[in-house]
Amino acid sequence: MKRGVHISLWFIVLAAGVVLAACGGAAPGSQAERESGGGMSLSDALSTDIEGYARAFDVARAWQFPADHGPHPDYKLEWWYVTGNLVDAAGGDWGYQVTIFRNAIAPPSGEEAAPDSASAAASEPGAAWASRQLYIAHVALTDVAGGRYRSEERVLRGGGGLAGAATDRMHVWAGPVSMTSNETGLDTLRIQAPVQDLFLDLTLTAQKPIVLQGEEGFSPKSDEPGNASWYYALTRFSAAGTVRQIGTGAAEAVAMSGTGWLDREWSTSLLGRTQTGWDWFSLQLDDGRDLMYFQLREREDVPFVDASLVLVDGTRGLLDAREVALEVLSEWTSPHSGATYPAAWRLRHAGLGLDLMIEPLLADQEFQASVRYWEGAVRVSGSHTGRGYVELTGY
Repeated sequence: MKRGVHISLWFIVLAAGVVLAACGGAAPGSQAERESGGGMSLSDALSTDIEGYARAFDVARAWQFPADHGPHPDYKLEWWYVTGNLVDAAGGDWGYQVTIFRNAIAPPSGEEAAPDSASAAASEPGAAWASRQLYIAHVALTDVAGGRYRSEERVLRGGGGLAGAATDRMHVWAGPVSMTSNETGLDTLRIQAPVQDLFLDLTLTAQKPIVLQGEEGFSPKSDEPGNASWYYALTRFSAAGTVRQIGTGAAEAVAMSGTGWLDREWSTSLLGRTQTGWDWFSLQLDDGRDLMYFQLREREDVPFVDASLVLVDGTRGLLDAREVALEVLSEWTSPHSGATYPAAWRLRHAGLGLDLMIEPLLADQEFQASVRYWEGAVRVSGSHTGRGYVELTGY
């Protein structure tokens, strides 16, 4: 999913749930549902209507930047996703995730004015608040030395300036959570995000160019036509900034430095009914290469997989995902949800000489939201060393 696979099942369930909430229904993840193990079923989520939306098919696409940094309202789902590893001034390890999703409540209509347009604001009272879009922010911080994982979800309508995305550069926000480039490119990206009692403020500086994932940016999720996304990434930023207690000034902020990874995807189609979830890996190796690998797990058949290797110079290397072997070495059971997740892996590719051991920096990095999933910072050892992020859904 968040990979060519971010159109993951958990987000489909999440999006369907927040749409129900916005329309007056019950969203999954209420306190009673969490206690009883209830919530929206996968079959309910997969029945979401996609009529009237554009879909991603295997045809040549003319990529347009900076426009493709902005929203694609013809598609139902979209996300701006940043993860990375940090080190504080005392040498302590941290991980961070900042994701903003856009989810359409209804198909696009030519009669609907843009929520931030002057014509909408002047037409009639309340028109500036009208929007067919929901924006959902997920923010998480892993404090390894402190043994604490913080996560927080925000859901806002895309009207009245509360949430939205610019069309001329990467500038997307959901309340106080934002990602902003200082120009039309992605040379730098400012991340600002509160999460519980902390505030993350980072400036990311690109170390590599944009890479098109999948097949020139077309990322299929199953063998069924249309079950795909458009997907690009910038796999290595340097990161510098601070983490501070909310309510304190800059003088009390803790300096941070490290790395970042950006994924951008948009799509409409849902995954196949036989797909139960996915495992996604974004690994930044200390030799300067970056590895993305994901598998969409099937109930009975072999997983649907994809992978890419970004070389030191930012070009894509040759990598056949079918030659990647992934072995689960241990498991961890969440005390919050009771879900059991993989907790360590061995990833091998004989042709590239990769034999990697992947371990979480902290066992409990389960995101507590409308739908729970595990997403956390990991370390890499074995034939190569490095850091990265792993996302696990459907467990």
